[in-house]
Amino acid sequence: MTQEEPFVRPTARAVIIDPDSRVLLFRVSNPNGDGRIFWITPGGGVQGAESYEEAIRREIWEETGVSEFQLGPCIWERTATSRFSTRWIQFVERYFVAWAPHAEVSAENREAAELTFLEGHRWFSLDELRAHPERVVPKDLASLVEPILRGELPAEPLAVE
Repeated sequence: MTQEEPFVRPTARAVIIDPDSRVLLFRVSNPNGDGRIFWITPGGGVQGAESYEEAIRREIWEETGVSEFQLGPCIWERTATSRFSTRWIQFVERYFVAWAPHAEVSAENREAAELTFLEGHRWFSLDELRAHPERVVPKDLASLVEPILRGELPAEPLAVE
């Protein structure tokens, strides 16, 4: 059995940090029915001629309802291929750091498809991330976020898994 060519999806993601130094993640159940559960940062596909930065500004508003935030630089890059819903997708991700002035999240602006697989959200402290039993993407997120919380941003985006 051969795997079809994956659809390449440029994706912008946000590491949103609240005033209590917590990171926002969404719980996702893979719509392909394989039962996989994982936690991801807000974000989504780059549309048309959008830049990654334009896409993440739009995605933060769509997925969280947060319209006031301070967007920082791209801090990480990640490429991963997986079966999501009915097709193989190669996610070409850029992660931006963003600081939100509050922790209120709204699903009001989400697209219909997002409502089918985004099952909930939670703000995680570093200790909670380290102890969380379900899969978190990217891998070792707590270790990656720790220097960001100290104000240590990479000069160039780091490759993450």
